[in-house]
Order: sequence, then C-alpha cells, then structure tokens
Amino acid sequence: MPTIPITPENYWQRQITLLGQKGQQKIQEAKVLIVGAGGLGHPCLQYLVAAGISTIGLVDFDKIALSNLQRQVLFSPEEIGEKKVKILKDKMEKMNPFCQIMTYDTYLDLEKALEIFPLYDLILDCTDNFTTKFLIHDCCWYLKKVLIQGSVYQYEGQLLCFDFRERENKNKKEKEKNKRPCWRCLWKKQPEEGCTGTCAQVGVLGPILGVLGNMMAMEALKVILEKPFLENGKCVFVDLLSLSFQERKFTLNSECLFCQQEVALSKNDLFKNKSKVIGLPNNLQDFFLIDVRTTEEFDSCSFVKKYQNSTTIKNIPLNILEENLSLFLKEKGPFLFLCSQGVRSLQALKKIENKITNEIPNDSLYSLGGGIQGWS
Repeated sequence: MPTIPITPENYWQRQITLLGQKGQQKIQEAKVLIVGAGGLGHPCLQYLVAAGISTIGLVDFDKIALSNLQRQVLFSPEEIGEKKVKILKDKMEKMNPFCQIMTYDTYLDLEKALEIFPLYDLILDCTDNFTTKFLIHDCCWYLKKVLIQGSVYQYEGQLLCFDFRERENKNKKEKEKNKRPCWRCLWKKQPEEGCTGTCAQVGVLGPILGVLGNMMAMEALKVILEKPFLENGKCVFVDLLSLSFQERKFTLNSECLFCQQEVALSKNDLFKNKSKVIGLPNNLQDFFLIDVRTTEEFDSCSFVKKYQNSTTIKNIPLNILEENLSLFLKEKGPFLFLCSQGVRSLQALKKIENKITNEIPNDSLYSLGGGIQGWS
C-alpha cells in the first residue's frame, strides 16, 4: 500500500476549506498552555494538537494510575506508573508531526506560573482543585492573558472564559468602559479545599469530561481565530443527565479586593519581578549570560555550546552566586540568568537584586522564562 506524504496542506485540508489559509495560519502560529493532564486535559490536548497548534505546553507532575484509565482515554494499562506528560508528548507528536509539546513535569506554584505563562498566548485550566484554579486565574489576570476554565462534578460541568487582554488598553476611558468581572468578583472568598467532593470521593463519568474538554478546545480555537467566544461574566452549565445547557451571568464587583483594589498583588513580591522574566531575546549577543546550574549540567549542555561563541556565558552555580557580586558591578549588562526550567534563574535574579539593587540599573537583570529546556 503506497504511503501518502504528509504535508500541512493535506493534513488540514478540511479545516482550510472551512477557515481558509489565513485561519489555519493563525492556528498554527498560536501557543497554548494546558494545565492538568487529566480527564479534561486529554480532549483539550488531543483536539488542539489535531487542529494544528504548533506549540502546546503541558503542565502536570502526576504519574498514570489504574483509576485514571476510565476517563483519561489516551493512557493504556501498560503505561501505569509512567509520567503523564512524557507519555502524552510522545503520543501527540506522533499523531501530529508538525506539533511540538513542551512539558513541565512540576507542581504549579506562583513562581513557576510566572515563569511559564509568559511563553503562551492563552491558558487552559484543566485542574481539579480550588487552590490551583485561583492561582491560574490570578496569574492570567496579572499577565493579561486569556484564560479558559473548565470543571466537572459527577454528571455536571461548567465552562468559563476570561479575556484579560483588555487591561492592555492605554486609553483610560476605553479601559473603564470595557472592564469585566474576574473570577474573584464571583467568589468574594476563596472556597476551602474539601468543600466539594473530589472525583475520587463522589465519582465521575468519562463523557462529561470529554464534552467539557472539547468545549474548552473549541473556545480556544475561537479565541485564536478572533471569533466571538464566551465573555467574562458568563458561565455555561452543562448537565448531561438531563441533557441541559444553561448560561448564567455574574457582574463586576466594584469592591473586588483582587481586580479592583489589587490587594492580593501588592502583598506578593513575585508579581513585582514578572517584568524581568523574558523569552529568548533576538539580540542574545548583547546579553551577558549567567548560567546558575551546576558545573556538570553546564558542561554537558548543547544549548551552551551553541551560543558560547556568539555571546559571553559564565557558569556561576546558584549556591555560590552571592560570592560573585563584584562581577555584576564590574561587567556591563544586561545580564540574563539561565537554568534548566527557569526556577533557579528567577531565584538568582532576586538574590542579586536584594544585594545590590541600588548599585546597578533596574533594567539590567533578567531571567529566561521556561529555562533552557523550554528554548533548546
């Protein structure tokens, strides 16, 4: 049987017929981050990969368990015990040879979110606990990202979208006019964990996750294609037992401590450092690179070897960084800190800022978001 050559044109022929080349180009140029590789993450990932998103990030630290297989349908029994992100990356890149899956095998905290989120255009929240959902929401608001959020409970699910790009508007009148509610306008007090049962406690049927996950993927494509999508302040409730769909609304809370008064942000130093987290600069040769990994990591890194002839790269492991403060006073910046995934480099930036903040220009220290793994 002859092998048909796979090209972008024949792979996405049906989509191109519907959307045109320009529409397909928008999809292929988009960068989407999916947080959570569980029952919601599976349909989101599978359909966005198939649609042609060229770069998809996947955040999850969990391993495949037997109880996952009933709803996380891309996994097989022989893969139990393997890392979820590794298995999904391998399968999705085989399914779509034009897609790159960036994996983050990590628990998501505020520091990691501020390193990873800037690398993507929109964020899909496929997590299953309030703590992480509020963290994702808060970071998307701060970073002016689009957030698509899904959640399920037994036979039911809900879908919300938050477009925080309106905060980019420099026109004060237009900005005020376009203000829409955030999630904390709805939840004046963050619910405590355990106030609702988990899937393990109350059970769940796989198809509700498939429906909600596919709705999330569709909203993501509508955002990318610049078509009307679910507005801030609207929530779609799905009940598959009664086969009903309802849209409910909530309004902007003028006293919201988060989006109106920014109390939560003012208490957190990490938000203040966000502007110092950047992608790989086009003018990399203008930076003095400081690699804060161990000597062993530095010596075996192909990324370092690729760039060490075109720019200055110095290895100063994080644990001895403060012994080298004179370097930052003597050498001309800007300095770009590097590490594997962007965690240690941000710690290095804060260490140096705290030590010599008044002796070097404010715009001379940066951290590579996503780290060397994210850009190599």
